[in-house]
Amino acid sequence: MVSTAESGCADSLDDAAAHPAMLSAASLRADEDRSACPLFTDPYAKDLLAAAAAHGWTADLVVDDIPPAALAAYVACRTRWFDQHFVTAGAHGVDQAVILAAGLDTRAWRLPWSSSSTLYEIDRLAVLEFKIAALRDRRAERAVPRHVPVPADVRADFSAALSSAGFDRSEPVAWSLEGILPGWSAGDRADVLRQAVALSRPCSRLAVEVPDDESAGVGRWLAERGWEVSTVTSTSLLDRYARCTPDGVEDVLPRRTFIEAALP
Repeated sequence: MVSTAESGCADSLDDAAAHPAMLSAASLRADEDRSACPLFTDPYAKDLLAAAAAHGWTADLVVDDIPPAALAAYVACRTRWFDQHFVTAGAHGVDQAVILAAGLDTRAWRLPWSSSSTLYEIDRLAVLEFKIAALRDRRAERAVPRHVPVPADVRADFSAALSSAGFDRSEPVAWSLEGILPGWSAGDRADVLRQAVALSRPCSRLAVEVPDDESAGVGRWLAERGWEVSTVTSTSLLDRYARCTPDGVEDVLPRRTFIEAALP
């Protein structure tokens, strides 16, 4: 576990935790939580933003020239989709979960985990320290029975750090990689998926977000290794959750495909 995670924020946070994408996602989750009919609840996003503001960090809601309304709809639907991935995995008896590149994700605090669940969150040490300290200072209580922060670079070999933290290779696992893969190189994407697949046992589940033009290849690669694969595009996901955006905004949504896979 992270030995210093409960002791407060480290000086290195200025470089590690203030990443605009993480703060932007947290800001959009906070907005969704305050909306009239939210797709999910996240009362902790505002606490992370308050802690970030205390360090002088602000969220940049202009991402790749995507209009704010489109980005908000996209992040809301994406968050709901990944939420449902973990809830479904738990309903199928998968008690072990791993969030890769966890960032400012608050699922350890807000999802309805089973009484036997363990959640591992992998990210840089300073990011994990910042999030845990910020939520501890606001007296947030974790919903997952066992929460294990794992300081590691997911683009390197994270398997040793995960195993040292108590990950059980003999048990199935639910993986997620949200919001990060599309910004990586194809080689980095392949490496992290190879590690996750190598650590998976039957009944494991995997949820990832990839660029549209790589979705067929990723799905085929997983299927060749015995995974049952389903996909949904970003535009179809907005339709699924009845999340409308202003006319014409759909044309500038992030071109992403969400892949969910299960290993029989």
